[in-house]
Amino acid sequence: MLFPADVTYTRETWEKELISGFHNDPTANFASLRKVKHLAQRLVAEVFFTHDREAWEADKHAPDHY
Repeated sequence: MLFPADVTYTRETWEKELISGFHNDPTANFASLRKVKHLAQRLVAEVFFTHDREAWEADKHAPDHY
């Protein structure tokens, strides 16, 4: 399981390798995104996006559980 948190916010930004426009160092952010994607691929990790509306809507919410 991999939670890229603020490296990338949604599956779309992950797949298209887009970064937010408000980072202090866009080059470093892009490098971080590439590094995390490489790690996910190497570990065959399931990736969970912390700010993805589509993922949120597909998840169970209280009082439901897994």
